[in-house]
Amino acid sequence: FSGVAKDAKIIAVQVFSRVDDQELCGKRPAPCLQSLSSDLQSAMIWVIDKSDEYEIASVNMSLGAGAFSANCDGDGDWFGVAFYMGQLKQLGIAPVAASGNDGNKMGISAPACISSVVSVGSTSKADVVASNSNSASILDLLAPGVDIYSSLPASGYGYNAYAYLSGTSMATPHVAGAFAVLKS
Repeated sequence: FSGVAKDAKIIAVQVFSRVDDQELCGKRPAPCLQSLSSDLQSAMIWVIDKSDEYEIASVNMSLGAGAFSANCDGDGDWFGVAFYMGQLKQLGIAPVAASGNDGNKMGISAPACISSVVSVGSTSKADVVASNSNSASILDLLAPGVDIYSSLPASGYGYNAYAYLSGTSMATPHVAGAFAVLKS
């Protein structure tokens, strides 16, 4: 089991916070995990600061919120994230984000809606767009995201745990990995 970019090294950056407020958790029971725009900004600043130390090809963001039919660079919640995504792009680091899994055909999630981000929807191995993949005219790419054999966190599963998973969070790493291969 080797993934898309076999020789690439991965740097994991924590962008999730525990949220105890049920209203902020929405449909999920509290406590829940959420990635706030401030968390993403901090992570992007860290990546920018480390870009001289590490050869970073791309940033994979298999997360998202909302539904935007147009670029969201000027949206109050995403303005700061958009600024740092633009900085990454200027450094030659591809910011790549999942479009979301709500089946929305008129809007994609943030941060995928940011103009400097490569937004990714999902397809099946038969090259059919997945019914739950968010889409809009601003969507950049589609990648395999249905029944992808993927690794699972070791905690609770033991080592070498894998399963078939689906969603734009399975498609996005294909694109981020492709950037790593191209950059090498």
